[in-house]
Amino acid sequence: MADIATVAQAWRFPVDQSTWKGHRSLQLREVKLSPPRKGEVLVRLYAAALNYRVDSTGPDGQGLIPTSDGAGEVVAVGEGVTQWKKGDRVHSLFFETWLDGPILPEHNFQALGAGTPGAYILNNLAKTILRTFKVETLLPIPDHLSYEEAATIPCAALTAWNSFFERKPITNKSTVLVLGSGGVSVFGAQLAKAAGARVIATTSSEAKAQKYRALGVDEVVNYREYPEWSVKIKELTDGKGVEQVLEVGE
Repeated sequence: MADIATVAQAWRFPVDQSTWKGHRSLQLREVKLSPPRKGEVLVRLYAAALNYRVDSTGPDGQGLIPTSDGAGEVVAVGEGVTQWKKGDRVHSLFFETWLDGPILPEHNFQALGAGTPGAYILNNLAKTILRTFKVETLLPIPDHLSYEEAATIPCAALTAWNSFFERKPITNKSTVLVLGSGGVSVFGAQLAKAAGARVIATTSSEAKAQKYRALGVDEVVNYREYPEWSVKIKELTDGKGVEQVLEVGE
């Protein structure tokens, strides 16, 4: 592992929280890198997705590295690692300590890019981006997905999946509504269509509406054209409404 640098740089939240003015206040600071230890792997990240939470999380008083979604290639493995090998394509998990069962309050404090360092460390020497992960906090990237596509999965895609398929799974007989056209909503629309559901979406422009239709969304309501968009939804469903609504709040 002699070719792996020991010092890198990363964009971090400022330690002084009073200086925070959004993502433009991120500071490029030095971080130390170490070879993967027992049960860890080192990943060269080729893509990281930016979510609204990067700007809304804000400083934590410790100079945390933001971003919660990363995808890349395993470049080194630590002692005892058999799940992964050098060259494997992987993406990160949003909650590194929540692997199964009900989510608990303490899991929220270990979210990637919120409670633990994010997936974006720049190694100036090798012109790469590196991060060490525990073996259980990675998943394989399907062959048909690029690194950029896979990097969008951990936060937005799984939020949408959890909304539609965990507590009360939708079916091919469901009619659902997705509000807006951000990452979670767009993923929700695609997942719902894949399940055979009828999907209605709201958005703010015809250009966005066309993109939704290209993804197979059944009906799109422009809420600027219909400020009382709920009335339009009732019309489209013969007064029945929808079984589930995917609403993305801050």
